[in-house]
Amino acid sequence: MNYYIQRNFKLGKGWSTQLSSWFYAPTREAIFLTSALGSLDIGVKMMILKEKVSIRITMVDLLNTQRWQQRVQFANMAFTYRRKRESCVIRLQFGWGF
Repeated sequence: MNYYIQRNFKLGKGWSTQLSSWFYAPTREAIFLTSALGSLDIGVKMMILKEKVSIRITMVDLLNTQRWQQRVQFANMAFTYRRKRESCVIRLQFGWGF
């Protein structure tokens, strides 16, 4: 099971927010068991100059849950891979509509 959910909210006077989340359920492929992985993101956007310019700030992986892990247990093999990249970031975006 995998999902992606996004919800936008208009706050008025050019302000809006966005809440999004994604999740990958644990999986098994042959001898590999991959753990669950997901993220929760939140953002705020402001429209200015007659709604031609947008400024957005987004916090990505708010709960710091993007931790990939895969295990193998087969015959006399038993090992675990773990990877964690710096996924907890803040993005500042500027957009101009022509």
